[in-house]
Amino acid sequence: MEGLEVFTNTFLLIFIISTMVSIGLGLSLRQIKNVLSNYGLMARGLIVNFLLIPIIAWIMTKIIPMDEVTALGFLVVSISAGAPFGPKLAQIAKSDVPFAVTMMFVLSVLTVIATPLWLSVFLGPSSSNNASINPLPLLGQILVIYILPLIIGLFVSSKYSTNAQKYRPVALKVSNVSFPIVIVGMVATNISGFQSLIGSLGIITSIISVVVYAILGYIFGGPQIATKRSLAFDSAVRNVGLGLLVAAQVFSNQPNVGVMVATFGIIQIVIMGAIGVLWSKRRARDASEITQQSSTKT
Repeated sequence: MEGLEVFTNTFLLIFIISTMVSIGLGLSLRQIKNVLSNYGLMARGLIVNFLLIPIIAWIMTKIIPMDEVTALGFLVVSISAGAPFGPKLAQIAKSDVPFAVTMMFVLSVLTVIATPLWLSVFLGPSSSNNASINPLPLLGQILVIYILPLIIGLFVSSKYSTNAQKYRPVALKVSNVSFPIVIVGMVATNISGFQSLIGSLGIITSIISVVVYAILGYIFGGPQIATKRSLAFDSAVRNVGLGLLVAAQVFSNQPNVGVMVATFGIIQIVIMGAIGVLWSKRRARDASEITQQSSTKT
């Protein structure tokens, strides 16, 4: 099982880096600047991820009779925003990738501050000492694994556009191949965790919450379908890497907290991955219908 975990983590690293490089190769600094200048849309994304979702998650832990450890794991992963899977799913669904990437970047940086604050609020003053998180490992992880590959892709795209067009399909292919391997590996590695959660309502709560978070993102995603779908992905897909880091630092004596975080991660990818494929097929069908109508008119 340990070998399988190393295998899965290796391909997870390959997936994240190749995804961020491929996205960077297909973007420009102007596109990112345009997204950041849309203050209303960015503000709504921050409200959904750092205010509405944490509050809804806390309410769910109060009204759904989960055991304490399962509820803690669910709460930890729900308040952790900025997952790299969001832009990948937006890419699959052919949504607004520049917006998804920019929002992911902003969320992943701000979540270093927001997550410890929400933990302190939800756990209460008596548990505030236990909710202290060392942000340095997380910042280093974000910089090296997420941001640096994106910057490299953006640099090549802006300075060597011909090479960017040449290398992007390669990086995209690596990302697409490693994606299902990561999903299968995560399921196989955490199968015992799934079994331990059966009957705890943790799995059902995860399914419900992923759908609710996606709906919130879609509603707050502005008037454009592309940004609605991108914010749905960035909101529904929580930052499992951060959640596992928090579980290891804060709840080291309760390993099942990490099990719940990992289980939530698998569930969110399965649900949102299916939605991404569905939206991609719908967009392709719509484009085909438009082409046919244009041909008929001609």
